[in-house]
Amino acid sequence: MAQHFVAKSVSSAIIATLMVTTSVERATAGGAEAALGALGLLMLNEISRGKPRPKPGYKPGMSAVQRQQNRDVQHALNAFAFPVGVADGVLGKRSRAAIGDYQAYMGYARTGQLTEAERNMLIGGWQAFQRGEGSAYPAMMAAVGPRGMLNAQRDPGFPARFGDRAGGSYDLDGTWDNEPFLPQPERQADGLIPDLQARDQASTSAAARCELVVQTTRIQGGVVPAVNMTNPDQALSEKFCDARSFAITQSGSVAAGFQVSDAELEVHCQSITTGLQSVVAALPDTQPAQVARMAQTAGASRGLSDQTMTMTYGQICLGLGYRLDNAEMALAGALVMMGTGAEPYAEVVGHHLREGFGVPAAPAAAVHYYTSAITALQEGATAAFEPSTTPERVQVIRAALQLSAQRAATGGVRPATLAPVNATLTPLAPVQH
Repeated sequence: MAQHFVAKSVSSAIIATLMVTTSVERATAGGAEAALGALGLLMLNEISRGKPRPKPGYKPGMSAVQRQQNRDVQHALNAFAFPVGVADGVLGKRSRAAIGDYQAYMGYARTGQLTEAERNMLIGGWQAFQRGEGSAYPAMMAAVGPRGMLNAQRDPGFPARFGDRAGGSYDLDGTWDNEPFLPQPERQADGLIPDLQARDQASTSAAARCELVVQTTRIQGGVVPAVNMTNPDQALSEKFCDARSFAITQSGSVAAGFQVSDAELEVHCQSITTGLQSVVAALPDTQPAQVARMAQTAGASRGLSDQTMTMTYGQICLGLGYRLDNAEMALAGALVMMGTGAEPYAEVVGHHLREGFGVPAAPAAAVHYYTSAITALQEGATAAFEPSTTPERVQVIRAALQLSAQRAATGGVRPATLAPVNATLTPLAPVQH
């Protein structure tokens, strides 16, 4: 049918051209050439009309490898209910919109363009889902569906929220390592049972704490709200674990933009952690603003003088510390961010002081850092974690602090809750250096 249409169109063009040329009584040789030229143009125009037009977004120079990679992205988006339609290897408007929905779901910036880390997490989750690894998390899959595989990569503790056993980790290069961590047993001399009391007390584990928190959240049927709050300790712990999960993901995204190995990043972050030890020691007795200045000075002594580079290392070390369950490194990352003027990161310091992550527990001092963070957010500062839920986050933290203060005032304070806090914070004793 299409060929008949093209042939008919060409015939019409020829007849129209002949009618024009025969109406000229004395056509010169040049006129004949012009007529033939016009005939050729008409023929080409009619033939081109019969050809199908390229699909929007089509790239003639796209390699077969790139097209297959795009198909993989589309297959993964479809699998996780971000529909793109037929996986044709062309990332058009519908695919870009689906990518944006995926990014928003995962807490990334909604750009419609995948970073390497975002693509690796998407494809890695899809491949894990295809291999049937979701069967290891039956409760999570029943509650969340296939997208649970994405959440499990972003936060290894996510399956525990539904009662499943969590395991594995998300590497900074965007790849997923699903091999569970198996501590190696220490060699025992002569088969004797070791004296546990002779060993140093194990440091508080943020990862272990968050596994307990998510279990409690699941048992209670959801997170603690700001209204009618009854458990301020659980409420603050939930916000910490949310921040931890977000920091791990953000760290991976930032690090993926640099040609540097995980091992090298760990060395750099450990150097920063060592350089900020004096700042960590001063936390319980120092106001947040002074701590920020101290962190800036300590960071500069380690070569962190450029603002952009400092923020890059701060975000990387914060998330890397949590991924390695190195509370000291994560705390150092948060302090580096405070040194850049990012006051909302004081919330992280508050969590660490309250729980004793990487620093001796000092619940009373934690209040100052929580207050500094929520005050900065109320004044329009850029949120550090989950920007879309910032108002709710501020309300929950404020309600938890107020309830803890009320319980303290009535003598009902518990060992795990915060110490009293007044409406106006009392000045802390200056630190002697």
